[in-house]
Amino acid sequence: MRYVEIIEVRAQGRHRLTLESHLNLLLKDDHYKHEVSIFYNRHFKDDISLHLVNESKEIGQNGSALGMHLASALKNFGIVNHTIWIRKQPTEKTK
Repeated sequence: MRYVEIIEVRAQGRHRLTLESHLNLLLKDDHYKHEVSIFYNRHFKDDISLHLVNESKEIGQNGSALGMHLASALKNFGIVNHTIWIRKQPTEKTK
């Protein structure tokens, strides 16, 4: 099953470069084989949204090991919201 974990960080006055530098260290050794994308809020430049795309037979209750690690480590930068979205399998009408 294909799923995406979205980790949003409201950076609370921290400079984005510090956050980017910390993220680079955290993602440097990604042996989890996730596809990782980083997005920035259009109006609040220090807020980020990480999208971790993965495929697995089972998803842990709190997401992947990488997702849980990132969500925990990024709490030092502000408010963190970590959600898991499962891809809906196409039906005959949506194909």
